[in-house]
Amino acid sequence: MKLLVSVIILILVISRADLSKIIEVWKHVHQSNLLLALFLSLMAWVVAAAKWQRLLPPENNLSLVKSLKYTMISLVYTFLLPGGQLTGEAGKFFHSQKDQPQNKIAIAGSIIADKLLSLSALGTVGLLAVTREMPTVPSPLFYFLGLLTLVGGIYLFLLLPTGQTFTNAILSRLSPSKKILKLRNLVQPRYFKAKNIIFSLGLSLGYHLLIIATLYNLLLAIDLSLSLTAVAWITAAASIFQAIPISVGGLGLREVSFTYLLSLYGINNSEALAFSSLIYLPLLTAAAIGAVFMLFDFFYRSGRSSSAALPTKSN
Repeated sequence: MKLLVSVIILILVISRADLSKIIEVWKHVHQSNLLLALFLSLMAWVVAAAKWQRLLPPENNLSLVKSLKYTMISLVYTFLLPGGQLTGEAGKFFHSQKDQPQNKIAIAGSIIADKLLSLSALGTVGLLAVTREMPTVPSPLFYFLGLLTLVGGIYLFLLLPTGQTFTNAILSRLSPSKKILKLRNLVQPRYFKAKNIIFSLGLSLGYHLLIIATLYNLLLAIDLSLSLTAVAWITAAASIFQAIPISVGGLGLREVSFTYLLSLYGINNSEALAFSSLIYLPLLTAAAIGAVFMLFDFFYRSGRSSSAALPTKSN
């Protein structure tokens, strides 16, 4: 069903563009900007892995390399299976908990906290950019980004020690059920340290700035020039829109969001689609790396299982 939604949206968007113009734009892509965009996007995923690693439980044994491996593997789930980013995060949990099966709840909590802090950072970056581009930006988006930033700020407070104390005081009065307490441990892990939360939030801001720089260079690669603040709010809006789990990997939603948002700056459908198509280069490159990690992980675990099943020789 979600694949059908993606196909229908793509057909509608492509029908309003000139394919010959898109091909012409592709022929004149500046490779230096394209390669720089690819490098920046890969650095963004390294930062994404580092910010998640900061939120893992203290006893975790996941190195930055392993955190990066599971982050890249999550992209395979994101782009190949229905559900988009939600499926990707589920894939990250599925693979990472194999290393620490005793910490399943903590790992799930770290993934949820990482996602919510990242959304908070995205809302903040988008809102700051919108204030510089307000005549062009639709008013509802301004209010939505403001609301996202406010919700993110409240969640950040709840993660900090003061917020934990506040939650404990409320729960002590309510006598909640075990299910409520289990949910609390998921969305508000009690092992978080303030410095790790703040550091992870800072890395989230860095991650989004690298993604903005990636898209800025992709625009330059096809001779489209927008201000960094314009690219910042467009990136925030498109990221939120394509995260709606009604398509496969944001396919279709990504195209329609960039087509509309770039049209606000006088960029036609053909140029917007050419730009949107270039975004798949860094995305699919990262997903391909994730697929390699996934295959290596599969064969490595299979080899260990086979070795453990072999009978030992007796003297």
